[in-house]
Amino acid sequence: MYRKNLIYINILLLMISSMVSSPQLISAELRYGNTSSRLKVFYTEADFYGWDAVLRGKVISIGAREDSHKNDLMRFAQDKTKAVVRLYSHDGMKVGDTLFVINTRNLIVAKITVASIFRSRYLGYLLIGYGNLRLANVENRVVQRASEESSKYAYIYKSRGDYHHEVGNTGKSISYYKRAIELDKGNPEAHLYLGLIYLKKNLLQFAMKEFDHSYKEIRRLYDNEDRYLLLKGMVETRYRGLRYYKLPLEVMLRFKKEGIRYSKEALEIYPDSKEVTFYLGMFYYLRPEPSDIEAKNQFLRVIEINPDQVEAFVNLAVLYKKYKNDKKAEFYAREALRIDPANKRARHILKLLY
Repeated sequence: MYRKNLIYINILLLMISSMVSSPQLISAELRYGNTSSRLKVFYTEADFYGWDAVLRGKVISIGAREDSHKNDLMRFAQDKTKAVVRLYSHDGMKVGDTLFVINTRNLIVAKITVASIFRSRYLGYLLIGYGNLRLANVENRVVQRASEESSKYAYIYKSRGDYHHEVGNTGKSISYYKRAIELDKGNPEAHLYLGLIYLKKNLLQFAMKEFDHSYKEIRRLYDNEDRYLLLKGMVETRYRGLRYYKLPLEVMLRFKKEGIRYSKEALEIYPDSKEVTFYLGMFYYLRPEPSDIEAKNQFLRVIEINPDQVEAFVNLAVLYKKYKNDKKAEFYAREALRIDPANKRARHILKLLY
């Protein structure tokens, strides 16, 4: 904690120093950011060709990794392996990206891998990257290969897709999401929202494919709401397939196993999700290989969260009837009828009891 606080203090002091020395320069840099500046960078002085790069920010702090204290023998090797970079623009940047640190002669002096991206109250967007920074210095510029900048434009198309989705123009939203994926095949947000459109249209195979692509890059989903929507979508596709379609046994078993797994992951984000809790109960309830005790526990949890969930009451009545606990079976059947007096399954259970 002390090391982390010291880093932020150094960053703040650096910012104050920069603003005092040249307030106009820092203002212009923030406002315009040189985000579209392209330049040639080189590996050595003898490299006459180089490659095109895009300026993304500058180094404002260099130090050791936070975990260097875990192994004293590694402190020397880990010295100057962490850089804090002030970004001119965070659009399209993602964890796992490779960036390069260059000196005043446009020579590459270090390569870093993006470990996290966050917004600072005073400095705007920053990133933390790890690499061998022995030759790097504070104020060195940070660049990205121009060929990799396409992910930035993928986010623009994804945003256009969101707009058309919100106004009900489904055709255009699908087109923009697909364009975003063309530019950045792993873009998890575009895959997610394209999958949600297909799910709404009950195109389960297409929805599942998009969700699965998004899940492979779930670490790039910074918003917990998006993560939950993705996992819930994956749960729902498996549930619908298992419940409403005639599938080979091996596919049913796979859907059941995956449905339980993704339900639990979604509930780690939102433990009180009545929809996912119900789906989890149904995965345990349905064939093949039902697990009655687990199903019962989930349905009890559902009615605790949402006392008006009719199907949970009915399923509890069925389970208790199955194990000849007629008293509880009657109770849950009558509770279901209290909410939905015309419920056929609940009425049938009561007829079987008397």
